[in-house]
Amino acid sequence: MDSKSIVVEFERLIELAYDKSVKGRSELVSVLGKIFDDGGYPLSEQERALVFAILENIISDVEISVRQQLSERLAERDDVPHTLVSWLANDDIKVAFPVLCRSGLLNDMDLIDVVRARTQEHQLAITLRTELSEEVSSALVHTRNEPVIVSLLNNQNARIAKATLEFLTEESRRIDSFHRPLLLRKELEPRLAIRLFMLVSVALRQYILDHFEIGPEIVNDLLRQMAIDEVSRPSAPPTGKENLVSVLEEEKELTTDLFICALEEGEVALFSGIFSRLTGLKNSLSLQILLDPVGEGLAVACRALDFGEAVFTTIFALVKRHQKGNAQGMINTLPKILKFYRAMSPAAANEVVNKWKKNVSYLEGIRELELGENCA
Repeated sequence: MDSKSIVVEFERLIELAYDKSVKGRSELVSVLGKIFDDGGYPLSEQERALVFAILENIISDVEISVRQQLSERLAERDDVPHTLVSWLANDDIKVAFPVLCRSGLLNDMDLIDVVRARTQEHQLAITLRTELSEEVSSALVHTRNEPVIVSLLNNQNARIAKATLEFLTEESRRIDSFHRPLLLRKELEPRLAIRLFMLVSVALRQYILDHFEIGPEIVNDLLRQMAIDEVSRPSAPPTGKENLVSVLEEEKELTTDLFICALEEGEVALFSGIFSRLTGLKNSLSLQILLDPVGEGLAVACRALDFGEAVFTTIFALVKRHQKGNAQGMINTLPKILKFYRAMSPAAANEVVNKWKKNVSYLEGIRELELGENCA
């Protein structure tokens, strides 16, 4: 746009400022768009002031679709008057969304005011910003709005104070959706991860063991407490899923989570069926492994499947519960079985499982591992 053209556009802009018809307002936005989108023409201070003065005077009178277009065009500019961008940030979410997500002209107080005064949609838009201070993050957390907090936790660019993370760790006792995003926060301290250990799923417990530097004594205490909790929990009544294994196998949906879920729900026959399919062992041998009070066969099979310690400990504790073992007996057994589990590699365990598939004695395979012939 050359200097002659911009003069024509400015004259038209001033004329349209006094035209309150729908057609006039739409054309006004079109003219403004030409001015804003032409990065090759530098506006003088006077010209810029004129454009924004017109906008501030007429913005509340134009229809929402027009305001939305203006918000999109102004969201990433750094020369917009603060009053105008603040007005847009507090408008209907369709208008506010671009500036709430992208405008660098909104300061912390602007954002906190929006968090406190506007809708959940406005709060969610703020959680998507590329930068968020600890103060704004704290304001978002204090909304006690679960989707907003989850979105904030998922934004790795947001800065979250230690005190806020501690508060959310405590809140996660009753709000499961906080578990995963909390554990994925790079600033989460091991002491908070330890507090989360007893609250989260088996998979996330394994994530904690794999990704946080926690001493071996604490790990053993956590696994022992987890096993106590599992064995002490009352069994749920059967839910009639006898045909589920075949259906799941046909649909290729046999997973570790379903495996554990079956045992948690008291579906021992279903669990045994899934166990057989996952390991490739005969049903009779699977039942022998599950009924073995020592648990070494279970350890071998789980190691062959390359389950982590947290997964194995959960399965071991649940199996003990269904063997009608008491918590104290399980506590006494756990250190020895964990030592046995840690001593073998998945490859060594697979060798034993493959021998079992060929009808090699169950006890013979375990004896080889105990003697260290196949241990890594």
